Amino acid sequence: MGRPQVDIKPIQAERLKQVIRCEGLTQKALAEKILVSQQTVSKIINGSVTLTQGVAERIHDLFPCYGVGWLLGFEDYLDGAPEYVGYVKKEDAMKIIETACAMASDLVEALMKLCITMDHLKTWEAPK
Repeated sequence: MGRPQVDIKPIQAERLKQVIRCEGLTQKALAEKILVSQQTVSKIINGSVTLTQGVAERIHDLFPCYGVGWLLGFEDYLDGAPEYVGYVKKEDAMKIIETACAMASDLVEALMKLCITMDHLKTWEAPK
């Protein structure tokens, strides 16, 4: 039994759309930068043709954050571009995550203190 066949064109189409959107380009502008016709870019996006290795390499050369394997649909974004998570380097992403975790921890601590204070207020009686 062989591997199941997967149509890679829809994956490539979505990823090419993402490049165009994230880079603020039109199909025509991207086509000019990667030395293909606008019609070729349109056909890739519409899923009627497959993105070639050469075109993927030219996109990667222009925008290194997009790995060739990722563009071709063979690798996940994180695994396909080991140095990047989107436009953020993985090391910076880890710092962001660590900061978010520390902030969440501080928030939990503050909420616990608030709950304790609220419990004390329930039993507190105003002076007469």
